[in-house]
Amino acid sequence: MPRIARILALILVVALAAVPAARLNAQDPGPGPYTEVRTLGRGMVRSAAWSPKGDVMTDGRNEVIAVGGVVGIWLYAPDLSDVGLLKGHTKAVYGLAFSPDGSQLASVSHDMTVRVWDVAPQQELFTLEGHTGLTVAVAWHPTESLIASGAYDGTIRFWDPATGAALRQIDTGSWVNALAFSPDGSRIASAQEDGTVRLWDAATGEPDAVLHGHTDVATSVAWGADGGTVISTGRDAQAITWDAASGDVTHVEDITLEPPSGTATSPDGGQQVVAAWDGYVTVRGVSSGAEVAARPEHMDWITAVEWEADGTIRCAALDGVVRTWDASGAFLGAEKGSLPAGPAAILRPDGARQATASPAGVTITDAASGDVIAVLPGQALTAAWSPDGSQLVVAMMNGTMKIWGEA
Repeated sequence: MPRIARILALILVVALAAVPAARLNAQDPGPGPYTEVRTLGRGMVRSAAWSPKGDVMTDGRNEVIAVGGVVGIWLYAPDLSDVGLLKGHTKAVYGLAFSPDGSQLASVSHDMTVRVWDVAPQQELFTLEGHTGLTVAVAWHPTESLIASGAYDGTIRFWDPATGAALRQIDTGSWVNALAFSPDGSRIASAQEDGTVRLWDAATGEPDAVLHGHTDVATSVAWGADGGTVISTGRDAQAITWDAASGDVTHVEDITLEPPSGTATSPDGGQQVVAAWDGYVTVRGVSSGAEVAARPEHMDWITAVEWEADGTIRCAALDGVVRTWDASGAFLGAEKGSLPAGPAAILRPDGARQATASPAGVTITDAASGDVIAVLPGQALTAAWSPDGSQLVVAMMNGTMKIWGEA
């Protein structure tokens, strides 16, 4: 998200939080007469991985794209058609890694867990606990039954994905932002919050080298195909290539400061999936850069929402895109544009009830008396009533919309 958009988003949250709270009854009524009808949108995205080719899917597909976000882990075919949704993490999924044969998937989340999934039946196999900080990095050993995870608790932890057993850990001394095993699996590289890139013996956890070169946080790390080089990027807007044996810098290149949330390349190297922080998930040709497929239902924070007289729902997000759904939940399309920001307090068309959206939820009150009728949970940014007043669509901070109907 560009810096100015982040600033505006924070201003929006502060403004909504400052909205005077509705007069509450002695007891919080909860949702009251309202029930959740459906969810629109697929939520913000935070990570992506493209499986190796293998017997991954039961319907004949031999590769799958995983996209991690705030809702869960979406599974897509290479054309971005739906395959499934893995749900279990309670917070956003910040890292994904497939097993070498593509049959399993490891995920890490801000809920501080590592989870292992069986891809074909879309079942969770293990929840691995032990990290005490936000868990953001995961790597799968290229030849052994071994997963490494990294977190803001400063540790790299090793797990057996076959049994779920915790094996050992490395205390690195600073937040771990990214991990990568060498092609032969003998070493593991970590990108650190202190700006260093560190190389470790994968079998023993002993340090091999500390690479100094970034002047700010190291954000990603990868190995060259032959294992002779390490490539890292940092918040200093530099990509540095290192000689993995000597630790010497061999190349430095300036990069953009706004990297996508997650990228992954297809097994044949011809295509790349890009899951951007602004919400768009696209598959592009590596050589041409041309867009092959897109899923625009993922989105950033929603700044405005409208329920039109014809029954369609339109919303605008911080990514500068207006998306449209019909009331049954079918996605109709997306286009660049904006909508005027609506008020935090929205009167029902008949004037009888008022909905007030805030990061604490949506409070529905009797417009005449001010009595609270319902409090709809979730961090809300804005809302809109259906033309007949029977339903309310609420725009959430996680990049989705909830439709509530009166029972």
